[in-house]
Amino acid sequence: MPQATHKLLRNMGLQWRLNLLMVGVVFFVLLVMSLYLLRTQTRDLRQVMDSNTSAARENLRTKGMTLARNAALSSTRALAVRDYLFLVEMINSTVSSDGEILYGIIIDADRRVIVHTDATMASQVLSGSADLVAAAATEVGTQEIVVNGTPVLEVVAPIVMDVTRWGTVRFGLTLAPLNAVVERNKQTLARKILWSVAFTLTLALATLLIGTFLGTALVRRAVLVPVRELTDGVLRVGHGVLDQPLDIHGSPEFVTLGRAFNSMSATVAQ
Repeated sequence: MPQATHKLLRNMGLQWRLNLLMVGVVFFVLLVMSLYLLRTQTRDLRQVMDSNTSAARENLRTKGMTLARNAALSSTRALAVRDYLFLVEMINSTVSSDGEILYGIIIDADRRVIVHTDATMASQVLSGSADLVAAAATEVGTQEIVVNGTPVLEVVAPIVMDVTRWGTVRFGLTLAPLNAVVERNKQTLARKILWSVAFTLTLALATLLIGTFLGTALVRRAVLVPVRELTDGVLRVGHGVLDQPLDIHGSPEFVTLGRAFNSMSATVAQ
């Protein structure tokens, strides 16, 4: 502790020392409580946001997988009779009926395009990494890829007749709306955390002021007033005034001390 600070504290009166101690205790308690509340609120808000995001992602995944599974079943019957017109109409109508579906593809066992929403892709053999994963899928599943700069959740379903795999149905669902929701959730979380910080700091400051005021009043009434009366009594005795007994109220310790002082003054007077 610096010498100047030590000297200042040493020369500080009892009232100021008690006030400083009261403020320090209240400030420390409020600091701990504020940090705990902020941490709890932030954790709860983050859990709610994450839960909402996970629910939206799961809904999109469930929707896509159901769509791909039904399309694979329909494709099995159409491929059996080589009804390619039905497959084209099914894919195009499915994609056009839902704004979240970017494309639909049916490939055969050799990854050759049977149906594609992009007509220029007809009969081409797809060999990208996402195409290899889709062609190797043994059950309905999903993969996240990027198509022309757009994040896509691709759902795949194998087309199986008896035990023979005839191909794969693929639908690409855009993740852009979901990512926008995630971004909005992050911004909302940041605003709520900022509001919580402002509210907690305001509440802590108000509590600090009120607690300091009440604590100072309590210390003054319970400690400083009895000490001042005792001090005045000692000074009167020092000047030979022995017939003015003390009338101290407050805590039992000071009352007992006042009675002992009166008894001493009476003995000295006798």
